[in-house]
Amino acid sequence: MEMQRILSWIKYDNRPAVLATIIRVEGHAYRKAGAAMLFAGEEERVGSISPGCLEADLQLRAADVWREGVSETAVYDASDADDLSWGEASGCGGTIHVLLEPVKGIFRDLLCVIHDRLQRGQTSWLYRLQGESGLRYRLSGDAELRDAAEGDGEVLLALRIAPPPRLVLFGAGEDVRPIASLAARTGFRIAVADWRERLAAREHFPGAHIVSGEMEELVRELAIGPQDYVLVCSHQLQRDQSFLAAALEAGPHYVGVIGSRARARRLREALGSPPALRGPVGVDIGAEGAEEIAVSIVADLIRARRARQADGHAEEGGVADENRGRIVGSGTQPSGSVRDGGSRIVQG
Repeated sequence: MEMQRILSWIKYDNRPAVLATIIRVEGHAYRKAGAAMLFAGEEERVGSISPGCLEADLQLRAADVWREGVSETAVYDASDADDLSWGEASGCGGTIHVLLEPVKGIFRDLLCVIHDRLQRGQTSWLYRLQGESGLRYRLSGDAELRDAAEGDGEVLLALRIAPPPRLVLFGAGEDVRPIASLAARTGFRIAVADWRERLAAREHFPGAHIVSGEMEELVRELAIGPQDYVLVCSHQLQRDQSFLAAALEAGPHYVGVIGSRARARRLREALGSPPALRGPVGVDIGAEGAEEIAVSIVADLIRARRARQADGHAEEGGVADENRGRIVGSGTQPSGSVRDGGSRIVQG
């Protein structure tokens, strides 16, 4: 989610910026290797990589990195119990290696291309390679090209940057609004569908894709697929059943029912007890009220998302999924531009 925000800032703001990425962690730390944040303008920050103990020092370093145009690696040792400077007071107790890169030239161009690909629902792989002449980049939209990059130098990081998963909410009642809001803040794209136009209103679901109309129209426009997460929450039994039948046929990654156990059981039995159907959804935290119920439901969505990432994109020696991974290296960032399309190597 933070990478999406970082790329959006870089795309639409030309002020000086420095990207800080954790490249290695020894021991314990607040964030894992690959987590990134952006130091933008004079004081603006996007994202975080610590509970606040590193950012002030990194901000000072970032100013020098931008001015000199050369990447720099900073090491923060919080493993010494007698040294409270870099996080031991917060219980971190690890050593953190952070790479700072000036966002300019080829590096900025590549990040803008990745942003545009995300907007089109496309996944990108950004490779950092260390060769005899310094840091190099490869940008690809095809994960299968990963091995081919190894001949161009040591792969320091293969970073998979994928568009956020889509959460489709069928039903736009008041109890759905906190679910949509919290899910959006935790990295889901939101689509809301309802036959009642007065409920499926943009002011109730800012930033969401709103679809209203009859069932056939809703199903056609949403075009649910295997990457989607679906929640049925209209509280109108027949319409929920019709929508569930269409959604299950499309085979989304996650499809669930909001409501009581009895209601979920009735829907499951009416549909022939499909094993993919979850319900009632939510992590059991004893939730009461719409806000707490939203927390329990979104927690379950996050758990399903993390399980999928662990199954499909397990880290392998420098390969990372979005904000996870390992990167080493420095060098002057060149000026230049890139075109979107195909795999290519650019000199760093």
